[in-house]
Amino acid sequence: MLPDSQVRLWTFQNLQVAERLIAGSSHRADWDCTPQNFRLAYRWMADELLKIAPGLGDDAPVWCWHSCNGVRGQMPTVGTAAMLLSEYDLEQGMVVIELAVPRSLVLLSSYYAWNRFLDVTLVKKRWPRSPLRKRRLFGEPLMWHGTDDIQAVLPSIEPQWLIRWTRLTIADREWEEPVLEQKSVMQAGLADRRNPT
Repeated sequence: MLPDSQVRLWTFQNLQVAERLIAGSSHRADWDCTPQNFRLAYRWMADELLKIAPGLGDDAPVWCWHSCNGVRGQMPTVGTAAMLLSEYDLEQGMVVIELAVPRSLVLLSSYYAWNRFLDVTLVKKRWPRSPLRKRRLFGEPLMWHGTDDIQAVLPSIEPQWLIRWTRLTIADREWEEPVLEQKSVMQAGLADRRNPT
């Protein structure tokens, strides 16, 4: 159980991010690694994150999951990962990382409302200006329907936030299976950092 000052999150990252965290280094997202056609919307989200986490600077936000499939605090499933990641991503080596992040650095939003916001941005090539759309994105309740997800953005990932991680596999797994229900989960303790199993 985490203290009230922290939020449990999950993020899909490439293996190098986990290795950097285990070595004690922070991870910041690079704009060059974000999809070109999504950058306008991502910039808007980065500006919103800056309002609560001024340390973001000019880095892209780090995307995470807070709650999936309409359940508060439920980790993403294999299906969540399969819908987001390409075969190329998986071939390069992806991991799922569980984090305990200071609540003050986390900006939560409805994934359903975000996708609607993203659609408008892609079509109109500008941010939607409607205050109602912003309220739907960040307002309670964050879940709009029984299968909605709550996403989170952060300014960075710090090594001290790491709880556990594992290599992400999709093949031969049930889509409803939680992503961390694999046998090879690595705890973030120092002994495991030196010798993951």
